[in-house]
Amino acid sequence: MGNLFVIEGIVKPYILATDTVLLKSKGKVWHKSSMKEGVIPRSGIDTDAKWGYNHTKNWIFGFKLHMICSTDLPTVVPLSADVTTANISDKPIYPEWVSSLLPETLKKIHCMIADPGFSRKKTV
Repeated sequence: MGNLFVIEGIVKPYILATDTVLLKSKGKVWHKSSMKEGVIPRSGIDTDAKWGYNHTKNWIFGFKLHMICSTDLPTVVPLSADVTTANISDKPIYPEWVSSLLPETLKKIHCMIADPGFSRKKTV
């Protein structure tokens, strides 16, 4: 849908922003020790969810929303989005998100803003 907004001229994708957010799974958590053993200790556990770490939220049992958005005010539009388990790092799937954008959109991008989690270099 975001690519269509670019093609129709509703959004200008000159500067894009990308980020992720951890989403807590509903219900009970599945502890790593039980997960390794393949034991589901109680009902109500989302067995598709995984553990992920965030510097501000610490450990979260759930999923991760990855998104690339336009920054063209007043119309900020998601251009690409994906949901993975919380344990998936941003680095390896970042190229996949970018490649989901159409060539018409990619040609117009001047800059992509991202946090250090997307960098291939180790930051201190």
